[in-house]
Order: sequence, then structure tokens, then C-alpha cells
Amino acid sequence: APLTLSEMAKHSGISASQLHRLFVKHLGVGPMKALRMVRLEEASYWLVSTGQSIKEISERAGFSSPYHFSNAFRELYGMS
Repeated sequence: APLTLSEMAKHSGISASQLHRLFVKHLGVGPMKALRMVRLEEASYWLVSTGQSIKEISERAGFSSPYHFSNAFRELYGMS
């Protein structure tokens, strides 16, 4: 199951709103967007270094579908 902001906050020992404020203050983005960026960065490495299909990589990176993965990847990197 996908990680939620509430779960991240619970593991951090602070409230979800405080966690969000800290992420924005130090990284310029909220925790969920930061997590998405990390997942996409890992996926970009897998695209280059493995022979896996887009479908396999999107599942491995935790995206619900290759379509959703492709849109997120294009949004971040400006290419499909």
C-alpha cells in the first residue's frame, strides 16, 4: 500500500502539518512530492541500467499504472 502523509508523520513522531511545514522549509516541496521525486529518480536509474519494461519499472517504483508513471516522469524531467 502507498505510504501516506499520516504514516510518515506517525513514524517521525510529529504531526502531519508540522512534517509538511518542515519539508517545505528545508526542501521547498511537501513530503509527498519529495517522495514522488525520489521514486522517479530511482525509476530513471532503472530505465537506464536495466532491461525492464516501463510496466515493470512503474510497478517497482510504486506507481499505480504505467500511464500514471509516464505522466509523472514527463512532468518532472520534461521527457517521456
